[in-house]
Amino acid sequence: MRRLAFGLIDGALSPVARRWGGEPRLNILCYHGIWLGPGHFGSMLFMRPGTFRARLAHLRDRGYEVVSLTEGMARWRAGTVGRKTCVLTIDDGWYGTYRHMLPALKEFGYPATLYAYTRPILAGEPVYSVAARYLAGHLDATARDRFLATEGAELAAALKAHGGDLVDALVARIDALPDRDARLALLGRLAAAGGLDWADLVRNRVFDLMTPDELADWGRQGLDIQLHTHNHDSCVGDPARLARELAENSAALAGIAPNPLVHFCYPSGEYSPDLYPVLAEAGIESATTTDQGANGTGANPLALRRLMDGEGISLSEFSAELSGATGMFRR
Repeated sequence: MRRLAFGLIDGALSPVARRWGGEPRLNILCYHGIWLGPGHFGSMLFMRPGTFRARLAHLRDRGYEVVSLTEGMARWRAGTVGRKTCVLTIDDGWYGTYRHMLPALKEFGYPATLYAYTRPILAGEPVYSVAARYLAGHLDATARDRFLATEGAELAAALKAHGGDLVDALVARIDALPDRDARLALLGRLAAAGGLDWADLVRNRVFDLMTPDELADWGRQGLDIQLHTHNHDSCVGDPARLARELAENSAALAGIAPNPLVHFCYPSGEYSPDLYPVLAEAGIESATTTDQGANGTGANPLALRRLMDGEGISLSEFSAELSGATGMFRR
């Protein structure tokens, strides 16, 4: 029913929006990664390769002009953004992004900005929070109880401290472990409890970000690399912490990023006005959120909206958002 509704909105309002939709707005699209595991996981975090390629084909077939973030911001500031101008941004730096999105972008000749989350990239470790969420989701009640019984008092204490939320408890327990081997071993036991092949997930790099060499290759292929903090922690209410995160993130990208580091993406889209002075002091020219929508001339460049896209978004929903039809419907 939802897809039918968006199909009607797209069909009825998109032509109107494109012609009479008010002031030109900069569309900044937001993607994350490509799912490399069995089935599918994370409707807004990961896409299937074919879905991403279909989005690029839609942009081409509907006559959208895809420009770099730097070019898009320059046009936005000058008031020369066209009604079909858009920017592609991709968060984190997943291996699936390198394996599938990079070839698709090159095929279509589209620029894109990658906001790099650098700690796992430098450490060569998976993103533990995502792995824990996926693996814990495969436990039924019996398997969960058996797993908790075998893990001992430390995990039980973490579970109690986090109000019974197993994923949060697992992440806390993983963070407390002394080294990479111990952390991976815990995930391996969790996978086995849910009947999953952990070795296969590791081999396919399902929860990995790019390596430094892969990230550098992204830049060598002419694509942009920008800032996303080092630890992917929300710094809301803690400007000093954001300053440290920016410094670490910048240091990690030194010698890798092909462009000046002047664009930033808030981790998980969490932001607050007290962070703006830190960004301005660091020379940040734009900062993107996960607030849904396009950016008119009155938008704050340090709180830019994006059009969030994922596997759970139908092509008609995507088209309606991009044309401005959904925005007209909301208004």
